[in-house]
Amino acid sequence: MNVYESERLIDMPDGLLRPGGFELTERLVSLARLSPGARILDVGCGIGSASDYLAGLGFEAVGVDISDVLTGRGRKLYPHIHIVTADAEKDLPFDDNSFDAVLFECSLSLMDAPAALKEAQRVMKQDGKLLISDVFDKEGRLMCLTSGKKHKPFPFGFLHFEDRTDVFESFVAELIMNTGGVDALFDCTQWEKIKKEKPRYCLAVGTAVMQNAELIRNSECGIRERG
Repeated sequence: MNVYESERLIDMPDGLLRPGGFELTERLVSLARLSPGARILDVGCGIGSASDYLAGLGFEAVGVDISDVLTGRGRKLYPHIHIVTADAEKDLPFDDNSFDAVLFECSLSLMDAPAALKEAQRVMKQDGKLLISDVFDKEGRLMCLTSGKKHKPFPFGFLHFEDRTDVFESFVAELIMNTGGVDALFDCTQWEKIKKEKPRYCLAVGTAVMQNAELIRNSECGIRERG
């Protein structure tokens, strides 16, 4: 069973499984300067809580997740949201250039990032925005929590990169309080490895359009805020 299909995780307050909750979701779309009505694909949406929140902000949100258990539950909870079951690493069931933004909220680190980003780039409009809220190492490289690999999310350039490790620490505390331990998401070996890396939780806004040298430099930057 997919660990995220566990009832004790699904039943966490507001169905949240993301550090910072909806505050960081709203922060990301604000940093991306998306216009009202913008079409956003929420990848790894789970039951669709963030998709519903984005719709409430005035965006056209579409959710996608590999778990038919979670998407099925999401469609019942949020019948007004388009939520589909698909593998984001292989074949998103959407046309090329059809989204203004693609959101990976606590999901990219659990995927084959290069494959998922390739699909994200395909479905994004040429001037679309990539929105990431996830775990990075101290050098600004995305951490893969399943394989231990690290990589930067090329071919995207960062417009903004912001350290929010404070919310990750609060998230771990809430996870322990609501489920009795971190084992709901991580086995002991995996958690010890993650702690050893001293992960940082970051927000990143990127674009597939490398318009100038500044964007290229931002792609190589470490963890620092970009206005």
